[in-house]
Amino acid sequence: MSDSVVRLVHGDVNFLFGQLKLLSASQQIWILDSKIRELECRYQRAVRNGNKMYQYNLELKISTITAAKEAFEYYIAQKTTELEQDQVIIQGHLLNTETDEPTDREFYAAEFIEVGAQL
Repeated sequence: MSDSVVRLVHGDVNFLFGQLKLLSASQQIWILDSKIRELECRYQRAVRNGNKMYQYNLELKISTITAAKEAFEYYIAQKTTELEQDQVIIQGHLLNTETDEPTDREFYAAEFIEVGAQL
């Protein structure tokens, strides 16, 4: 296997793992959102009942979970940018726009056409 093919396969694998990490982070955000909604409901109940100590405790939990959610959102934004850049690199490698050499796919397609023409 040539070095360029190994780099291409490695890039594809990294791209797929990146997508899995992105999906996992999205699921975590969904879980944190549901937890925040639950805590806000409990907080409103504490406000109605006048339980100030419980309100403060819930405010701390909500702010902590919100900060974690924002960290996941920041991670998703970074990872999305990285994956878009990786996809451009992989597509550029497949198209092989940097040199005039044909890609492996183009080489084998041309070879197949030549063999078919000889028959």
